[in-house]
Order: sequence, then structure tokens, then C-alpha cells
Amino acid sequence: MRAVLFDLDQTLLDRDRSLHAFLQWQCTNTLKPHLKGPTSFISRFTDLDDNGKTWKDSVYTQLIEEFNIQSLSPGNLLNEYTDTFYKFTIPRQGIPKAIESLAGTYRLGLITNGPSPFQEQNFHSLGFSSHFESIIVSEAVGLRKPDPAIFHLACSELDVSPAETIYIGDNPESDIRGAQNAGLKTIFIPTAQHPTCSIADFTLNESSELPKAIKNLTSDC
Repeated sequence: MRAVLFDLDQTLLDRDRSLHAFLQWQCTNTLKPHLKGPTSFISRFTDLDDNGKTWKDSVYTQLIEEFNIQSLSPGNLLNEYTDTFYKFTIPRQGIPKAIESLAGTYRLGLITNGPSPFQEQNFHSLGFSSHFESIIVSEAVGLRKPDPAIFHLACSELDVSPAETIYIGDNPESDIRGAQNAGLKTIFIPTAQHPTCSIADFTLNESSELPKAIKNLTSDC
């Protein structure tokens, strides 16, 4: 194996903790005059967000109606989200150290679905993007996982073949099946939303195990 590609949300980025940190800030600052407290707003945001599947214009429109917020528009809150979220990003535990250990041996890349430049900002804010030679965000390239073409694009940018590449992600369909259909080996990261994946080549329970898992997949080839 010569290259390792990563998903962003819930793989490199702890989206749950990052989102909670941002919402705490937004409730304490922008929304404080309109709320009795942050707990119910954050809980409802999380429900409507549906693990990032619902874009935030719809989320904020619904929340403004439900919480009877009259002096702010959905656009105000959405702009604050897109402009400020990156300041609250938190990497998954053990990921920065794992990236450092891989960087000298493998070519590293990112493939994430989502808007641009929002996702690029979030990725760079994690502090280890200098180790990555390819950064691909779906909106920027007009392709989305699980389309094999987006995985092939990353391999092309890294000058490696799919057979020489491992993809790491948390979604059994868009990440694992998508990468396998493109000819890559896969490592699955369990989350509360997706606790298991039977088709992955390896399931990673601790980020500290990542270098060893990659080495094992490399020796199997």
C-alpha cells in the first residue's frame, strides 16, 4: 500500500463534539436574549440536523419558528454557522498522533462530501492538513461518494492505483462500499450512528490502532 485516504466527519473530525461546542457558543452569544437556556435548542438542532444530512438553512428556519425568534433570520444564523464552525472543530481522539505516524510512510488524502469551502476550512483547522497531498470536497469537484469516480480522482492526484490505496470512513455505504467498488481496501470506524459494517476489510475500534491496521492490510496484499 502506498496511500491512505480519509473521510472527514466522524473519521478525522469529531463532528458531534465540534457541533455541540459551536452551538454552545452560538446560544451563549447570538441567541442568548432569545432563549431561556441552550439545552433545548441544542437538542432540537441535533434532531433536525440528522447527523449532518439536513442542510442548516432548513434547520435554522424550523428552529426560529419553534423558538419564536423574531429578530434573527435563518440567514443570520446560517452565515454564522458557515463562517464560524471551523473555530470549534475537534479531532477524533488519537487521530493527530496517528496522522503523524503515517505521514512519513504513506501519501495521504481526504475525500469528503459536503459544501465548499466550508469543509476545507473545517479540515485545515484540525491542524494536520500539511501532511495531506490531496484534498477533495464533493461540491468543489462535482462528484459525491459513493461514486467510484471521486475515489479514482483522489488516487490520480496522489499518483497511485486504487489497489495501492486504503480508504478510512464511518459510513458503510458512501465510504466503505463506495471505496470497495472503486477497488480500494477499506477500514471502518464505528460510530453511534453506524456501529457495525460487515463488508469492511478491517474495523478500527481505537484510533491508536490505525498504523497497525494499515500495516496488516498492506501485508495481506
